[in-house]
Amino acid sequence: MKIPRCHLPDAGSASAELPAAEAHHVTHVLRLREGDPLVVFDGRGGEWLARIAGVSKRGVRVDLVEPRTPIDEPACAVTLGIGLLKGDQMSTVVRDATATGAAVIQPFVSDHVAVPADAWQSRALERWMRIAASSAAQCGRAVVPAIGEVRRFETLVNDSPFDVRIICVEPVRAAGWNAANPTPGLPSRPPSTALVLVGPEGGWSPAEVERALGAGFVPLDLGPRTLRAELAPVVALTKLWTVWGEDGTLSG
Repeated sequence: MKIPRCHLPDAGSASAELPAAEAHHVTHVLRLREGDPLVVFDGRGGEWLARIAGVSKRGVRVDLVEPRTPIDEPACAVTLGIGLLKGDQMSTVVRDATATGAAVIQPFVSDHVAVPADAWQSRALERWMRIAASSAAQCGRAVVPAIGEVRRFETLVNDSPFDVRIICVEPVRAAGWNAANPTPGLPSRPPSTALVLVGPEGGWSPAEVERALGAGFVPLDLGPRTLRAELAPVVALTKLWTVWGEDGTLSG
């Protein structure tokens, strides 16, 4: 039987209280009781086998039994820059980008973003962080991606200290693309860090593409089909892991 996993940011001491949301999930959804095992992770790469030491109205206390070896993180720390999307689409991106190995999720505003200003207040960031933690628990990661404060597209382009910088574009804009080389400009081996920019529902303005390419970004084509904005990040990350190997082992 699979042991449930919980995010415990304060893990590390011999005993700790689960956060309120995790305690509610453990007691009311999973219906675990005192003595039941679970796995806790701190979101920074630490993971432990634990056991429920006590359940009360005040919360759930767990004892850490022994450290565990978490699943490997990708060799390349990818920051996913995503143009702000409407409704639950951002939640979908955060959930799926966490499951597909993003190290950082960086929302940004660009020319064609059509999201009201109040959508990127602190409460939205807090919600995205909860979603990232929940997705990490579900997929087995011991690392919860950081969620950056919303930035401007121009700022990301001008101030991006990454080994490789990539902008996902439509096939017609991917200069140099051809069937024999669908990833022109990408290094054959995984870099230490990479920034991947994916636009909003309305796509990029021509000026934005030119600005990114002029700054040295590599164009990445995601195929001939029109993808929903919340699906494009997963396709982009999958394509990169296919080229680089998620664990650093080259494909092919």
